[in-house]
Amino acid sequence: MASASSADACADSAPRSIPRRATPNPLPHIGWNTVEPGPSAGEIIPASPTHFYFAHSFAAEPEDASIVAGTCTYGTRFVAAVAKDNVVGIQFHPEKSQKSGLDVLARFFRRAR
Repeated sequence: MASASSADACADSAPRSIPRRATPNPLPHIGWNTVEPGPSAGEIIPASPTHFYFAHSFAAEPEDASIVAGTCTYGTRFVAAVAKDNVVGIQFHPEKSQKSGLDVLARFFRRAR
């Protein structure tokens, strides 16, 4: 099984390994899909389901469910965003997600101040 990993994880609860997605759908997952807000959506992910653009084959599987900021379904449900303290990770492409992506970037920069 292929995976991408990082020895430089920013938060203790961040996944150290990001496995290739197990899904009945073709990979890579490319195109628009809805992100549902999760427990840590807070100021980053909108409170209502929002469409974003994806291009990926991997997805984080954090052990700590409280850091999940958003989920998406493409064949199976997967984590699309995580957030904890000043660390945020998103699976979708905000720069390709039009108004929704600009909104997430604006929320990120407001939070970073």
